[in-house]
Order: sequence, then C-alpha cells, then structure tokens
Amino acid sequence: MDELREHTEDLRMETSSIAAMVSCLDPPQPGLLDSFGQRIPLHDLEAVGPVEYTVEDDGLKTSNPRWEPFVSGKIAGPLEKMNANPDLQWIFLSSLTIQPGPVNCRLSVPKVDDDHYATAFVFLPTDSTSLRVEASYGEAVEHFEIEEDLSFSTQIFVCYTDIDHVKVKSTHSVSYLTYNIFGLDSDDESIPSLSNISPVVPELRDIFRTWKWLLQNKEDRSAKDAPAHILHMLESEGDSLSSESECDDNTLIAHLAPLAKAYGFSLLLVKARHIRQSEHEISHEYKEYEEIFDKWDDLERDLKIEHGKDLITYVDVKVTDLNEREVHVSKELKKTIEKKIEDDDYISHCGCFENRDHEVELEGVDTACYYDTLSLTHTRHALFLLVVPNC
Repeated sequence: MDELREHTEDLRMETSSIAAMVSCLDPPQPGLLDSFGQRIPLHDLEAVGPVEYTVEDDGLKTSNPRWEPFVSGKIAGPLEKMNANPDLQWIFLSSLTIQPGPVNCRLSVPKVDDDHYATAFVFLPTDSTSLRVEASYGEAVEHFEIEEDLSFSTQIFVCYTDIDHVKVKSTHSVSYLTYNIFGLDSDDESIPSLSNISPVVPELRDIFRTWKWLLQNKEDRSAKDAPAHILHMLESEGDSLSSESECDDNTLIAHLAPLAKAYGFSLLLVKARHIRQSEHEISHEYKEYEEIFDKWDDLERDLKIEHGKDLITYVDVKVTDLNEREVHVSKELKKTIEKKIEDDDYISHCGCFENRDHEVELEGVDTACYYDTLSLTHTRHALFLLVVPNC
C-alpha cells in the first residue's frame, strides 16, 4: 500500500483518443451483394420491416472496386488521431447491419483475434439529420455529433477494441458496415492497443502485476503481505465523483482503470459517512424553553464534540460501481472497510476524514429549569476508491 501511495501522489493525465470520426461527402457506392449476388437494400425507402437485421461476412461482399480503397484511406485519419500508425493495418469487412429508426443502441467491439486492435463502423447515407456516437473506456469519454442532412455523406467512426461501450443515437434508420482493423507486425512498431495509449505509470503497473502474482501464489512466504484490497480516499466533496475535469480523482481512475482491468481487479466506489456524537449538559439560570431555542445556533457553533461525554464515533458505507450503481459486498468486507476508515487506515493525499467539513445537528435529550442535556452530532461525507481482486 505504501508503494501505491507514493506513485499516486502526483499523477498527470496525458491526452489520448480512444476513438475518432470522419465525415465523407459524396462517397462511392459500395455495391453490396449478398451470397447470391443480389444487391442489398441500404436506403430507408428500400428497407422493409421494423426489425434490425445483420448480414455476416460469409454472405457479404462489395462489387465496386473504388469502395475498399476509399474506406482504407478514410480510416487512416481517425487512426492517426488515435496514435496508431495507419500504414501498418489491413481491414476486413465483418458485417452489414440495418437498424430501424429512431436509433438508440449500443454497439459491441470485442476482439476477434490477437492482431485485431480497432473496429470501424461505416455509417452509410441516410435520411437522418442527426447522428450521435459516444465511446467510453473507464473515465475517458469521447462524443461525436453530426447535425446535418446525411443523405449524401458517409460517417466513419473508428475505436479501439475492448473499450467499455459505443452508443449510437439517430433520428432515423441507420445502415452501417463493420470493419475489423488488424495490425501488421513490424520491426519498429508493435500492434497498437488500448494499453499503448492509456497513461500507464510503470511503477503502478508493477504494483498490480506483483499483487496478482502474490494472490496466485499463496504458498510463497511473501504472499502473506498481499493486501486483500486497497482503499484510497478521493478528493471529491460529498459522496459523488466530481465532474470537474481538473479533479485529481478523474486522473487517478484513468490511470488505475486499465491496469485493474488488465490484471483482474475491480474498481469500486465507497460512499462513507463519518459520524461523531457526544452529549453536553448546559447549566443556566431559569429560562423558558423558547429562550434556550433562541441560542441554538450559538450552541451549535460553540460546543466542541470532544468536550462532551459519551463520545462515540462510527462509520457507515455504501459500495457502488464507477457509475454509482449499488454493488453487493459481503458483511465482512463492509465491516472491514468501516473499521479501516475509523482507524484512518487508507491512502489519502488530501488529509484525513476528520479534516473534512461537517454537518452539525443539535438535539435536546432532556430539559429542566436550570440545565439542558443536548446531543451534538457531526457528520462528514467522503468518497473512497476501493480496489479488489475479481473473484
């Protein structure tokens, strides 16, 4: 844990693209034929029925000799934006999909081979006036939006394989060709991949690699030092990730997410409440309750939680994924996390939990003519990143 603390203290985020898109006016027609040599309908007016259908590669080919060089040439631009050498690639037509509109769907981008590093979706001319594509990988999200008549243009979207998702929205039906992009071996360059463009810090990579090895070799004497999980306090205020681009939390997650995925770990969020309570007996001359109530704000400000009696401190937590959907964890893990937070046993570059701003609540427990017993509660919220091995 000390090594992770050291190498996450001053992370920087280098800009990189997981996807890119290009618009092409007046493209050639692909001349798509099915396995029987019949022309395949591509336009909204030619498509029949409300059901999506897909033609796989074994029943699909293009008849226009200008089409494949056109696609290969146009893919080069997006690949350069993605830091991939376009000269070291070859493309393979995988499928044609016709999706009735309006469209709001996810596209799959799995690897089909070790050399398959990217996928291109070629959106053919359509009556739509709006096409939106979103690609995400960890905290990296790329948005592409075209608001114009798409009847005479082709949109080519290229992304790395194994990104988390690609979302497509359109006002009308869309027809798109899927091309798998394969890398060519070279003496000078390796096949591009997400790990090449991800901001990998070698020391962090070594931590995950060693941690995985220790978990897989529990008979080794050094394995007894392998942590069951790692808890990292984030800077975000409250219990939600900050959307501010300069927030260090986004940089931290962008660094750790690819490594966690590559080495078999998961990143989770822990929303924690740190609560301290104590009782305070206030002596005073005879006063009506209303007079005490008038000074309530002053008491909330002046009373010190540590000066009360019966001081208690406790933590409760809620575990979610990075999209803040609740995740079930064992009671044992939950108790362990709560105990670690109580004991300040976590990584933090922004101080401890008790330094956070707190909410104050003052309640009356007992009242009499010459004294009042009050319960003072300080509640703090914080967000933690939890790194756990996949089961």
